[in-house]
Parts: sequence; structure tokens; C-alpha cells
Amino acid sequence: MIAPSGKILLDLSGVTFMSSAGLRTMVVIYRQVAGNKGKIGLTGLSEDVEDTMAATGFLRFFSVFETAEAAMEGLK
Repeated sequence: MIAPSGKILLDLSGVTFMSSAGLRTMVVIYRQVAGNKGKIGLTGLSEDVEDTMAATGFLRFFSVFETAEAAMEGLK
């Protein structure tokens, strides 16, 4: 659960592959956060994961940042 107007930063630097199950999980997270007027930031995307999320259209739901520090600043 996320508090109203809450912010979540997901560091995906350890994720090298994202299956359809992973994409579904990302949609569930997005819906919960967006439903509470929150924001989600992603950092540490590998090229393969970013390509997968871009090709499926999922990337448009998230703000992507190069570093955790940039994400924390960008999600303010």
C-alpha cells in the first residue's frame, strides 16, 4: 500500500531480464501508486530491460532516472 501522494523509487540495477510476469508486477505497482496520486521513479535499468519496457509501452508509465540521487530529486 502506498500513502496518498506517496513516492516510490525502484532500483532495477540487479534486474537483467524482465518476463511478462515482471511487466505485470510493474503494472500492478503503477496502478496502486497512480490510484493514490503518487509517483514512481525507476533507476538502474539495463539496456535489455529498458528496451523491453519501451517496446511494450510500459516505459511511458514511469519516470526513468540515471541515478538514485537524480530520482529522489526528480520525484519531489
